[in-house]
Order: sequence, then C-alpha cells, then structure tokens
Amino acid sequence: INHKTEAIFALYLLEDSVRGTYLDEKESIVQDVDIQQVLKEVSVVLHLVNNIFCLEQTADGKFIFAGGNTHPNSFSSRGSAVISCATFDKSLTHTTEILLTENNATAVTFLRMSLVRPTTFFAGCLKSICVLNFSSDKFSLLYFLPHYHTGIVLDIYNNDRFLFTCAKGDSNIGVIEFPNAV
Repeated sequence: INHKTEAIFALYLLEDSVRGTYLDEKESIVQDVDIQQVLKEVSVVLHLVNNIFCLEQTADGKFIFAGGNTHPNSFSSRGSAVISCATFDKSLTHTTEILLTENNATAVTFLRMSLVRPTTFFAGCLKSICVLNFSSDKFSLLYFLPHYHTGIVLDIYNNDRFLFTCAKGDSNIGVIEFPNAV
C-alpha cells in the first residue's frame, strides 16, 4: 500500500472497546479512534435507531446505511428491525429509514449491497433475510424470507442469481436462487 495515497485501516479490540487506526496523511501519524463512540454519534442523527449493528454504503458512496433495532414498541417488546440512511459526508444528514416489522424481525444484523444491481441490498435479521431496493432516496421491501435460518444472520454474499447466507448456530450455508438477477 502506498502510504502517501491510500489510507491504512485496522480494527482491534482493546479491553471492552472497539478501536480503529488510520494513517492521517496530513500529519503522517497513525490516529486512533473509538469506533463505538463514532457509532453513538451517528445514532443521534438516525431517528429510529436505538442500537446499530452494521453499516453499509451505496456503490456511489453518497449514502450510508445503519442497520439495527428500535426501542421496544407496539410491534415488538424487544424493538423492531430498522435501516436508517444518511448522507455519507461530514454532515451525516438523515434522509430516510425503513421499519421492518414482518414476523418480528427484531434487528438488522448484517447489510450487503448487491454486486449486480447497485440499488438492491440485502439485510440479515434474526432468522430472516430481506431484499430491499433503495432508489430516489427511498426504501422499498422487495422480498422478506422469514425463518430462513435458526439464528442471527452473520454474512450475506450474492452473484447474479444466487444469494448465499450464514447464521449463528447453523452448520449449513443458505442458498437462495432468484429467477432474475439481484
């Protein structure tokens, strides 16, 4: 890596804190930041989000999504799954969000943009998978696959027609085939 043109990122756990390091190109020194504090500052901007579990950005880098859950509400005593969106710049201006109350999803634990369609992304929840569209600064739910796994979805990957997923407690990789590219 050319340290004069590319940032170097590393994440590590120090006691009970998630820390991150990066190369400050102006100062030519390694900076340290408390990632959890940064996420807390972002959550103030994102209206419904109580806990943030995952982040993803759009392919063009203009927006950042935060997946997590809300405070307990009329849909669930444990909170509902939510994805909130903000501009991906210094202002982190909140733009929109979607509340996922289908089958008591409770929390979004993983987000992944589609490798094929830049407006499609996937959300892993407690036992469930959501396929969403984000265009014109708005969310729409395309598919909701309830109880697909037995635990919290930890990772998602896609190619042109297949979605591969894994979850805590499952010994198999989930494979979902879509009739059209996702």
